[in-house]
Amino acid sequence: MLLGSAPARDQAQLWTWSLAAGDRYDAEPDPAGWHEMVFVTAGRLRIEREDEVAVVDAGDYAIYSSAQRYSYVNDAAGTTTFLRNVVS
Repeated sequence: MLLGSAPARDQAQLWTWSLAAGDRYDAEPDPAGWHEMVFVTAGRLRIEREDEVAVVDAGDYAIYSSAQRYSYVNDAAGTTTFLRNVVS
């Protein structure tokens, strides 16, 4: 089942991530045209972006332009794990 799509011209990256309770990752903006697709496999992920804040629970996803400052935050009690697909 296709959950979502983002435009891609050049490359795609697939990452696995985990954040312990209280962990935070602050990212610098990617170049224009880059997007991220995040699928949470366990826990809850808070994605703080310049244009909005999204809370993504296990089994759900978010797609957004990463050409902006953004942060991944685990404000839950347990570990959060997620898949991150970066496309340009």
